[in-house]
Amino acid sequence: MGEPFIFMGRAPALALVLAALPGWGLDAREPAPADANQVQPSGAKALVTEIPPERVLRRRPRFLSVAPRQAREGETYQYGFAAVDPEGEALRYVLVRAPKGAQLDRQMLRWTPGRSRVGQRERFVLRAVDEDGRSVTQAWTVLTREPGHSSPN
Repeated sequence: MGEPFIFMGRAPALALVLAALPGWGLDAREPAPADANQVQPSGAKALVTEIPPERVLRRRPRFLSVAPRQAREGETYQYGFAAVDPEGEALRYVLVRAPKGAQLDRQMLRWTPGRSRVGQRERFVLRAVDEDGRSVTQAWTVLTREPGHSSPN
């Protein structure tokens, strides 16, 4: 039995499932039928099914970047993050948890740790949310070192 070919357009209200089964004669050279009941010249039938929007599988966004794990006292910690939505929807970002003074500007997180943060681990939680409310969360900790400390990140 052949594998179904699934085409999903940008409009979430419509997803077409076309079954290309052996012996059905579905071929790009033949004209497409006007509806599911019309028979092609070869005798094949095309199956076209509209799937309600609530039944279409939509995927969550995902982060492509990894945050740096160390900061230095008095120096600006920067994390230029990247996330994508599989359906190409616009994303908005929410800083769910961060130390005082951390700021988001477009796709850049900035924070400057003071002397009191040296040796401390700070927790960051960042969320990317698509237009339909699906989201992904990225969480990490950052250790603040003294200036000039050369430990590996």
